[in-house]
Amino acid sequence: ASTINGPITNIAMLKVGAGAVSITKGGNTSITEIQGNGTALLTLPANFNLTGSINKTGGQALKLNFTNGGSVSGVVGTAANSVGDITTAGTTNFASSVNAKGAATLGGTTSFADTFTNTGAVTLAKASITNFAKNVTATSFTVNNATINFGNSLAFNSNITGSGTTLTLGTNQVTYTGTGSFTDTLTLNTTFDGAAKSGGNILIKSGSTLDLSGVPTLALVVTATNFDINNISPDTKYTVISAEAAGGLKPTPEENVKITINNDNRFVGFTFDASTL
Repeated sequence: ASTINGPITNIAMLKVGAGAVSITKGGNTSITEIQGNGTALLTLPANFNLTGSINKTGGQALKLNFTNGGSVSGVVGTAANSVGDITTAGTTNFASSVNAKGAATLGGTTSFADTFTNTGAVTLAKASITNFAKNVTATSFTVNNATINFGNSLAFNSNITGSGTTLTLGTNQVTYTGTGSFTDTLTLNTTFDGAAKSGGNILIKSGSTLDLSGVPTLALVVTATNFDINNISPDTKYTVISAEAAGGLKPTPEENVKITINNDNRFVGFTFDASTL
């Protein structure tokens, strides 16, 4: 194993990965490209904020460990030159696309502003928060006592299991492809826009399944916005989870669904068909 002491900045190329390497100095760092010349582990210090990319023009599947927060402005791997395992802790932000092929273990608060693709398993650490803004693809997700926030409408393509999971949809639609199941409490945070007559929802694609039958409590928390008391249609419907094909959704029993309405008032009443959850 090797150690790089002191700041590294204003260089065009840093090649690492033939053996394990640790960088000890965090802060703002300008490296046009970090490139793997092997598949060993690169350990990054706290608040390692890279202006540059990793494996943008080439490189082997270098493993990355963000020990306590940081950021990368450019791409992390490409379809042709993926990185390997990714581990995060603290507050870590990826401003561009991420392409990996290994085990991803995401802790703390990890945010992806562009697509996230991993041809491997993804584990979200206990009490972690993961923010996705664009399409997500992986082999599998394990989400135990962790939160996923969806910042836009997007496609989520992965098998998923979770216990004590929180999914925050906002007003967005998540199109789900894969085989999913949850146990213990599942919390869905959504927003329903009265003007648009739509709200955050999950659409299960044909050939995919989402099994909620093992969920003892489905906590649906709906925030109501933009309701005009003079223009409320009595036939407005809000389906939180739907499937393109029969059998795609295996719902929890109706008595397990607990609904909380935020911003509800005496002018607006809601009724729910729990069988669609």
